[in-house]
Amino acid sequence: MNTRQAGGLAGVGSILRAMSELANPPLYKAAERQASEAKEPAWADAVPWADCPLPGRCPVEGLRSQQELNLAYWLGAVHWQGRGRIVELGCFLGAGTVALAMGLQASGRAVPRGTLVPHDLFTAWPGSEARCHHPFRAGDSFRELFDLNTRRWSDLLTVRDRPLPDAWHAGDASDFHAVNAADDQEIESIFVDAAKSPGLSRNILRLFAPRLRPGHGLLVQQDGKWTNWWLTLHMHALREQLRPWRSVPDGGTLVYRCVAPVGPALESLARRGPDSGYGLDRWNAALAAAEADWPGQVLTYFRLQRALHHAEHGEPTTGAALALEEIDRICAGQRHTEFGHGQAAREIAGMVARTLPDRCEMAARLLRRGEDAARTCRWRMDQARSALWRMVGDGLARAGRRRIALLGGGRHTRDLLSLGWAESHGLKVVAVLDDRPEDWRPEPAWPVCIPLATGANYRVDAVVASSDAAEATLVQRAKDSGLPGDRIIGVYATSGQSPC
Repeated sequence: MNTRQAGGLAGVGSILRAMSELANPPLYKAAERQASEAKEPAWADAVPWADCPLPGRCPVEGLRSQQELNLAYWLGAVHWQGRGRIVELGCFLGAGTVALAMGLQASGRAVPRGTLVPHDLFTAWPGSEARCHHPFRAGDSFRELFDLNTRRWSDLLTVRDRPLPDAWHAGDASDFHAVNAADDQEIESIFVDAAKSPGLSRNILRLFAPRLRPGHGLLVQQDGKWTNWWLTLHMHALREQLRPWRSVPDGGTLVYRCVAPVGPALESLARRGPDSGYGLDRWNAALAAAEADWPGQVLTYFRLQRALHHAEHGEPTTGAALALEEIDRICAGQRHTEFGHGQAAREIAGMVARTLPDRCEMAARLLRRGEDAARTCRWRMDQARSALWRMVGDGLARAGRRRIALLGGGRHTRDLLSLGWAESHGLKVVAVLDDRPEDWRPEPAWPVCIPLATGANYRVDAVVASSDAAEATLVQRAKDSGLPGDRIIGVYATSGQSPC
């Protein structure tokens, strides 16, 4: 070994020692958390429920994120002043209901019976069994399970299981009001997860929003950032009464504060006609108004809702072009700290593809573009991950180990190849080793995938484990297949790491 090689190996050794320290799971998680905190925009730091989170884990499973549960707890514990009701529209198995009830109990105020009013059909929808650990079939009732989950707080609840009116008919609304006359007192906060159609959204606003007290009442739209584009347009129509207030960092929820009586503005909302009639001019007006109210991440979703609306209602070419434009923004590096690691891009691609079922080629193109965006965001956002792989690449290059194989043929490897990690360090990936090479779907110019069992016969300078979820297992399988341990480089787990 010459002096240059020895110096290179010494350098790799120090780098790998640093990698080992960073790759230790607690340290790596800490680095990941610090990187995330460093990138969090100041706008999102102002969530008041950060100082009063739900203590411990929610005892009921559900579809709410931890931040959404923290918000629900804060609504009961801090925001509620004892002057009115808290209404929850769409409560599923009761996770949000329990968080709200626990907050009420922690408020230090006397809580009248029935203060919390959950509304739901309590009927399973197609696919709901995949959202929880219960074998529901479409049409099954889950009311009994809801009652079981919330039994400790039953004296605080007034449960309503009557359907909300979907169409804008006075008779429907009057009938609903007659049944719910006991609810006609002031509402301090409304948690909405039921506005699944334009008609439902309008009627929810018509029936409940007028009872919010100006200066205090809060309206929570849990689907504010997702595909329910009508929510953005409806809330824009009521922007003088319901002002944007907070965005929940790890979910689709937006919170609005009531600043003026809502009632007088609702009839104009009803007269706007079919929601499919909203044109680009109205969307552009809504986006222009939102620029001063919401952070960039939320605006991106509003723009994508605009694209989906036009793809859905007779303008597929315009809609697809708008969607591609927004996805390109992400590919160019726009940060999405609220969703992190490319989830935003995957949601975008999926949403657009679902609106174009008869245009498979366009849907596939959008999905590919979205996956590219997801990959870019995932690695650009995760500073700890990026630092690790820069260290690996620099170490291999200094040691002169430029001909490498990647161990594992999953998403992680596809990310590395797509981002040009090896080339940026002067390395060449000549093969991918995996137990199931038949599943490998390479892009043009990507290396071949060979069976892990024959990897020992393939001449490379180093085999780099490429999996953030199963590295230890992959390293052990590689050793069992006969690959020399001194050629295997682990990155995330301390076990299996060897000097280059």
